[in-house]
Amino acid sequence: MENFNFTKADLSNEKQLDQIASLLLETGYYENTAQENKLNLAPVAFHKLQTIKPYINHTYILMKENEIVGFFIAGVRDEIEAAAENITNWRRDDSELVKCLNKIGEFYINEGLETDFVLYGIAIDPKYRGQGFFKILYQHLVNLAKASDCKRIIFTVRDSNPAINIYAHYGAKKLGNIDFTHYFKDKLLKYAFYLN
Repeated sequence: MENFNFTKADLSNEKQLDQIASLLLETGYYENTAQENKLNLAPVAFHKLQTIKPYINHTYILMKENEIVGFFIAGVRDEIEAAAENITNWRRDDSELVKCLNKIGEFYINEGLETDFVLYGIAIDPKYRGQGFFKILYQHLVNLAKASDCKRIIFTVRDSNPAINIYAHYGAKKLGNIDFTHYFKDKLLKYAFYLN
């Protein structure tokens, strides 16, 4: 696959940040967290500010010329925790939402190991899906994790997300679930890729 390259996301490239935020909204459980935010921003603008910019140093993109094919946000557990501690919370005041987000944080931080690599988000643009690009993203993710001496990559995924089949194909193991059905539409599953 020629003319493709990996790079870190560019904080000054608003178009790039918009595309990453849009893909994150489409593939994650983020739509509920943007509703009625304190800044009254549209979901893409909100997640660009709340989710993408704070993790910009951990956002890797696969590019074809000037277009994003796919991306992931990932880093060593302690780095992800440090980035999270510096985020201003612009989400609405909602005790149930806070409980949900805290449960996710507990998985990544409290249940996680020091040798974990946290996959915070991953997506491929719809027009590039089914063409083998996940393999490229996955291999780059594994290489980064191994370079940091991590033993596994942990992540969450909605139980309705068809990407679960792709993750299983690459050896992901289910660790449990976080039941948000009273708040979100489906369960959030806890997974890990174990590294040799």
